[in-house]
Amino acid sequence: MARTVPEWIGKTDDSEIPGDVKLRLWNRAAGFCQCCTRKIMAGEPKHFDHIKPLIDGGANAEGNIQVLCLACHGDKTSAEATERAAMRSKAKAVLGLKPKAKVKIPSPPKPAKPVKDKLAVPPRRNPWTGEVYL
Repeated sequence: MARTVPEWIGKTDDSEIPGDVKLRLWNRAAGFCQCCTRKIMAGEPKHFDHIKPLIDGGANAEGNIQVLCLACHGDKTSAEATERAAMRSKAKAVLGLKPKAKVKIPSPPKPAKPVKDKLAVPPRRNPWTGEVYL
C-alpha cells in the first residue's frame, strides 16, 4: 500500500513532533506500547521515543519514532545511557585518555575535644545555709 501522506522529517534535531504526526504514530501503534505491548490507557502519558537516538545518529523523522509507556521509555533511555557511557570509557582507555587521579587536599586538623572527667562530681550547696560540700 502506497503512502498517501509524505513522511515527516524534522528540520532540526530539536524540532517538535507535530500533532498530526503524533496522531499517525498513535494510530500505527493502535494504542499499545511498542516495547511491552501493554495498552496505554486514556489519561496516561504517552512518550514518543526515537528508536535510534539522535545522539547515536538517528534521524528526527516519523519512521524513527515509536510510542512507549512511561516505564519502558525510562528503562530504554537508562539502558542507552549506560551503554553509551561504557563505550566512551572503552574509547578513552584505548586512546590513553584515562582521567588523572584526583589529588586529595588535606583538611586542617580538627580541634581537640575537651576531655570530661567522669569521676568528678559537681559541688553541692546546702539549700539552707549555702555552704559548699562534696
